[in-house]
Amino acid sequence: MQISLKQSCYQQMIQHSTEAFPEEACGILLAPDGDSTITACMRIDNVHEQKTSAFRFDPEQWVNAHYWASRRQLTIAGIYHSHPTAEAVPSSRDVAGLLDSQLLYAIVSLKQKDSLQIKLYRRNVQNQFINYPLVLT
Repeated sequence: MQISLKQSCYQQMIQHSTEAFPEEACGILLAPDGDSTITACMRIDNVHEQKTSAFRFDPEQWVNAHYWASRRQLTIAGIYHSHPTAEAVPSSRDVAGLLDSQLLYAIVSLKQKDSLQIKLYRRNVQNQFINYPLVLT
């Protein structure tokens, strides 16, 4: 299975992650209801106490994002966040923190400044993160 992502959303995640450095950026991935193509992203403020190594969505923005998406017939297909100094692989905090196995999970790595990387995962029933090929559209 491969996941399609609009080029504009890819660029927004890169820009957001770069602007937030050295802190972790975070946000959501949106797709039209019934479609698997991610067409938009939305930033959500990171309110974690240790923003350089973890993230937590601002609760009010998270609720508002649900309403905003619903009014536009969009589904929250996943979440994204950055790893300012680590690879684009789920950390132990990431594994412990993601509860919904249906959500996609994008990680932006800023470790190599000259070649930023985004990887997309979904958790399976064995609680393992499976990396999915990402196709830009």
